[in-house]
Amino acid sequence: MSEHLPLLSIVIPTLDESERLGLLLDDVAKLEFPYEIVIADGGSADHTVEIAVAAGARVTHSAPGRGGQLGAGVSAALAPWLLVVHADCRLPSSARHALADFLRGAQTDDFAHFEFALDGEGPFWRWIEFGQRLRERICGLVYGDQGLLVSRALYDAVGGYQPWPIMEDIGLFDRLKRTGNTHRLDAPVLTSPRRYEERGRWAQWMANVVLITLFRLGADPQRLARWYPGRRVRSEQTRVGQTIILFAKAPRLGFVKTRLAKDVGEARALQIYRELGSRTADVARKTQCRVVIYYTPDDAESEVRDWLGSAGLEFCSQSDGDLGKRMAEAFAATLPESDSVCIVGTDIPDITPTTLGDAFDALAEQDVVLGPSEDGGYYLIGLSEPRPELFDDVPWSTDAVFGLTTQRARAAGLSVEVMDPLTDVDTINDVPADLFAE
Repeated sequence: MSEHLPLLSIVIPTLDESERLGLLLDDVAKLEFPYEIVIADGGSADHTVEIAVAAGARVTHSAPGRGGQLGAGVSAALAPWLLVVHADCRLPSSARHALADFLRGAQTDDFAHFEFALDGEGPFWRWIEFGQRLRERICGLVYGDQGLLVSRALYDAVGGYQPWPIMEDIGLFDRLKRTGNTHRLDAPVLTSPRRYEERGRWAQWMANVVLITLFRLGADPQRLARWYPGRRVRSEQTRVGQTIILFAKAPRLGFVKTRLAKDVGEARALQIYRELGSRTADVARKTQCRVVIYYTPDDAESEVRDWLGSAGLEFCSQSDGDLGKRMAEAFAATLPESDSVCIVGTDIPDITPTTLGDAFDALAEQDVVLGPSEDGGYYLIGLSEPRPELFDDVPWSTDAVFGLTTQRARAAGLSVEVMDPLTDVDTINDVPADLFAE
């Protein structure tokens, strides 16, 4: 990769892509202008990250789900132009030349995509390509498999990728077409036909047609994702079934435990917070569940990794908005890849692996699991389906949170399991003796 300031950031979403990623990176290495590579990884269990790093790429880590991954990857990109391309694609010589030609004359309100082509021989693949050309011409439908070349300014102006597990590409293209100038580059990006081969050619084709049609009619991408025949390349030992999300703040002086700091000072409050967070992460690791750290602010990943370690953990920045919106979006991003999810705070000194195991056991029978804290909030909430209505207009940081959430869930016809109450640390009286000692 060139050491000059990059003209182009190439953002590639990955999840267990060691078989294909190296081929794409070899193609990218033949570009003749300054660029950078940003790998937006969703928790690969194979050698994807090692391949990326060896090629000089930077890697961002987030929960699996292409919309969320791409949002994280673009946030880390440095260049004024973005090329988003899938890891199972190839950039042949004609595509590289078309890319360079476009960048030489492009304006910030221009965006482009390549021709759609499948990297396979036979009449079926040519038929699929022909059908996509017709849909593109008649309906304006463009797939993420065709790549997206867009200025950072235009990308930001239309709101970027939504944190959807599917349809994030079509949603973004639709918004771009309302604001920018569309260009179709006369060269193909070659896409692997592996999904068709894995799921059956006609089954995959029908799934694509039905889901895209439903999306265009207004269906929720989160619900559609449950019907999408996604790839399952992980072993039984590493598959995602139960996911623990830990909400964490960057361990910065004056940023955490502000109520406690009034009693013990900012430095001591930070020390207590760091120890509580480390203990909670260790408890989560012992469950053998998937563990994702949702951190804030969004520039804090390196600090949080240094604090909690990286082994057995994935990292994702929290979304904007109040606590309820951030939790709702974390559930929405994670549940499509998990059977059940529990969000837990990092300041619960008495939480144990048994606590978390009991919560997941309860979710096998109940719609909602709540672990009440002694101050009227909750230290844990578990769901098996997104329930955004539980998080709207809640008076966070008050003693009404647990009661209101329980009332809403039951009013919506949801079954609720209430766990034993535990203390979260907010004041000097909540700090366990072993942490309070100097």
